[in-house]
Amino acid sequence: MSIKFPYYHGCLLISEYPSDLTCIFHEKLIFDKLTDEHLTRIFIMQKIKIAAKNPTQTTIYFHNCKLADFNLNEKLVDFIAKNQYSVYVKNIADATDQDIVEIATYSKFMETYGKKDTT
Repeated sequence: MSIKFPYYHGCLLISEYPSDLTCIFHEKLIFDKLTDEHLTRIFIMQKIKIAAKNPTQTTIYFHNCKLADFNLNEKLVDFIAKNQYSVYVKNIADATDQDIVEIATYSKFMETYGKKDTT
């Protein structure tokens, strides 16, 4: 673990109308849809993190939608159902105080280090 880049749990928001949630989610973490390609990329990232002994997880929060609303490959959905690769889904309405802290922490990290390097 790096002191400059400590481990943070990743999070994403899937919402067509995220205006109420932009105060806690960084804009780069908000998407209006979830596709097989998105999930595959998340699983690949998680697999790399596991191989690197990075213990973090990724949570996909849904706002006014749910995983079943998207036409996703059943195998990818099974990975989530079986908790493979530490990828979880949760309705934002069910977020706990700990979830909010993790979202705010990761969003702050994205705000600080998610910028494109122009040097």
